[in-house]
Amino acid sequence: MLSQDEKSMITDWSAEGGINPDTNRAASPPGLGKFILKIGKKPGIPFQSVMTSIEGRVNDTNQAWSKTSDRRDDASGADR
Repeated sequence: MLSQDEKSMITDWSAEGGINPDTNRAASPPGLGKFILKIGKKPGIPFQSVMTSIEGRVNDTNQAWSKTSDRRDDASGADR
């Protein structure tokens, strides 16, 4: 059973992410990769799993869109 503090932590993690102003892409949701390790009735231990840069590149499903966007930016810049 989760304590009120643990429930609050999970609720905070489930908030929607915004737009990352540096990349103009959707920001990762606040709870991405966050877990609570709960053993028996003891308080849960929160932890976060973070992908390495290599894992991020391998799992980037937006690569095709990024390349298309880059080509459009190059083409529009040539007209200036």
